Amino acid sequence: MNIKCPHCKKIFDVSQADFGNSVVCTHCNNEFLIDTKYLPHLEKSEKKKPLFNVWFLILFKPRSTIKRIVEEKPKYGLIIIIFIYGISNFLDSVVNLNIGDYFGLWGVIFLSVILGPIIAITVFYIQSGFLGGCGRMLKGKANDNEILTVAIWAHYPLCIPLILSIILNFIYFKTRMYIHGIGQREIIDMVSGVLFLVFGFWSLFIFIQGIKEVHGFGFFKSIITIVFSWMLLLISLIIIAGICCFFILF
Repeated sequence: MNIKCPHCKKIFDVSQADFGNSVVCTHCNNEFLIDTKYLPHLEKSEKKKPLFNVWFLILFKPRSTIKRIVEEKPKYGLIIIIFIYGISNFLDSVVNLNIGDYFGLWGVIFLSVILGPIIAITVFYIQSGFLGGCGRMLKGKANDNEILTVAIWAHYPLCIPLILSIILNFIYFKTRMYIHGIGQREIIDMVSGVLFLVFGFWSLFIFIQGIKEVHGFGFFKSIITIVFSWMLLLISLIIIAGICCFFILF
């Protein structure tokens, strides 16, 4: 049976024989005495609502939705978002690279299915690593899996403008959308830019609310964690790029 810890407010399993005895929370390691006052929590947790509605709720109630996902099923939806975001991001990113000249439309789609999710999960793991490290430096309480869940779900809104951008390019350019010399894309780029701006702020809002929940931070501390992690990631990339250029040139 499940019960909610009075310290960290997270749910963990107990047996009926534990009532009246002290138990240790599996999340925060705090000890507390279980008695019948926790029965309402048990009754509530046993009547769980289906998780499929988190796909809608995450857009409007991100903090409570992230809390529910982390407590009930931390890996829920992650593979779906990785594939959708990875494939659509790859297809949108290579629009102006004219790689259709070499691979054709179906070749580009095949590359997106193979490389898109691999690139996405790599970026998510690196991003969550920096977020987790910066959060722990600021006394955050989240573990690596919780940070990864937040990082991936925060990119969920970005799937919408990515897919719409691909659809707009396909409607306008048809099967020629990935080849050289198909004309100007200013209008589509402008529409896509507006969409990315709107949903980018929405993604950032989910990111902040998710960090607040899993790390136990306030609003400003969550922003500091995100900005600090991005700065460290950028500095790391600059250093790596500098080292690579040094060995290539010298």
